[in-house]
Amino acid sequence: MLIAVERKCLHLHRCGLFLFAWVQAFGDAFRIAIKYRSLHLLFAVSQKEPMEIYQEDGLYGLKNDCGEVLIPPQYREFYPFSCGLACVRNSSYQYAYINIFNKAVVPFGKYIWVDPQFKGGYARLKTNDNKYWGIIDITGKIAVIPNLDYIRPLTVKPSSIKGWGDCVLVHGIYSGKGVGYIIDRMSRINLPVDFEFENNEL
Repeated sequence: MLIAVERKCLHLHRCGLFLFAWVQAFGDAFRIAIKYRSLHLLFAVSQKEPMEIYQEDGLYGLKNDCGEVLIPPQYREFYPFSCGLACVRNSSYQYAYINIFNKAVVPFGKYIWVDPQFKGGYARLKTNDNKYWGIIDITGKIAVIPNLDYIRPLTVKPSSIKGWGDCVLVHGIYSGKGVGYIIDRMSRINLPVDFEFENNEL
């Protein structure tokens, strides 16, 4: 199927490993997720109106802007999508991250707690023993090994290096001392995330 696209309506925004493109096609707006550096189309969702998280019989699901059910009501909690994923909780109140096709990218019960939304393509987690904190990316891979005593809410700011885009600031506690990392979102995605230690007493 061919789609007429006006170039002036094309907008790109990188969130973690993905590019999100807003295009105007025949008067309708579409949100397209493309895997970073591979130009692989993941999904296209009409965004004339926001998707709706709805409740039925005490459970939450997802509808599109036409009222069609995308995800039947089945979750105790359903948070808004961020970076292509939504945090949900099942009947046992376990956490998971799902995509728009209701596929679990981070399965239920893997962690005792996770951030309701991603920041700059990353989210905090807490291990099942309820002791340690770590960070995952939007593919579910570990970015910061869960060995910190606590991690503050993540923040995103422009990198100090020109042309390197935004970076994610991580402030936490390790063995009773305040520590900090900078996760650079412009680092090569086929290598482990680069860390930069910074002096940051909490």
